[in-house]
Amino acid sequence: MPWERRGCKRYYYRKVRLGDRVVSEYVGAGADASLAASVDTLQRNRRRAAAGQWAAHRALDARLAALCDLADALVWGALLAAGFRTHKGQWRKKRHA
Repeated sequence: MPWERRGCKRYYYRKVRLGDRVVSEYVGAGADASLAASVDTLQRNRRRAAAGQWAAHRALDARLAALCDLADALVWGALLAAGFRTHKGQWRKKRHA
């Protein structure tokens, strides 16, 4: 919890990762600390929203990759049925087809 009570007062601390450790960074008390807490909450909510959007994009990318794989399989089948072969990654017509 960012707000810590020490004695009768409340102080705002921000948790910061330094390498593999998490360190408490003193921000302040009173109105300045409340403002900093509000800004941190707003930034946290924006990051969570962005993470949700990235998850949606990854799901769409997975569906698109599956569609591309299906299209590749259909093209391979059509070219093989038409008498083509691959040589060093290039499609070539068989000589005596």
